[in-house]
Amino acid sequence: MTKHFFNTNKSNQQEAVDKTKKNASQEDKVYAIFERYKKLPCSKVYQIYCSENVPKFFQPPKSSINRAMSNLAYDGKLQKTTELTRGMYGAMEHYYEIVRYSEDTQTSLF
Repeated sequence: MTKHFFNTNKSNQQEAVDKTKKNASQEDKVYAIFERYKKLPCSKVYQIYCSENVPKFFQPPKSSINRAMSNLAYDGKLQKTTELTRGMYGAMEHYYEIVRYSEDTQTSLF
């Protein structure tokens, strides 16, 4: 489980702990979507996330899902591809895909 929370608004310690837990849960949910669909752009992940996890009035901003995807890519769980598609606001978006390690990749690390 990843636990990314960027305390840019200088929350107190308990708020930071609570937000870290919430964000870890969001990243886990995003990763679970990739485990099922393998390769998606952010807009599609956002649509799936919102339809499965939260009522409309509690939906996170799309940028929050994008941040979760970036954190997962930084952690080596997702990778950004060169494939592009038009997103929900008309801008071009990259696809991300789940990283699968082969037996050869694992043995070459040692």
